[in-house]
Amino acid sequence: MPGHHPARSRRATERKSDVRERAILDTCEALPAHKGYDAMTVGDIAQGAGITRGALYFCFGSKQEAVTALVARTVHASQNSRAELQEASSTCEHVWLISAGLIT
Repeated sequence: MPGHHPARSRRATERKSDVRERAILDTCEALPAHKGYDAMTVGDIAQGAGITRGALYFCFGSKQEAVTALVARTVHASQNSRAELQEASSTCEHVWLISAGLIT
């Protein structure tokens, strides 16, 4: 098909909605340190993320929902870090056993 480039449409680019969601969650993470959770508003989150309130409501139904997504993101990142640490520890232990001549 002339002018159609299937490889371009399959490019691994980040979707605009993913970028917007990350900006919202990053703002939810930073704002409570400055304003406190109770004083933080949906308008504050939207402004910090560089979007409109309507765009925020397109992603999340409320401030509580956005903060809940932040907690989920934090737990997921923590689990990934823990798995990486366990893997690194296992690799170091394996190298030590080889260097000690205890395994080949």
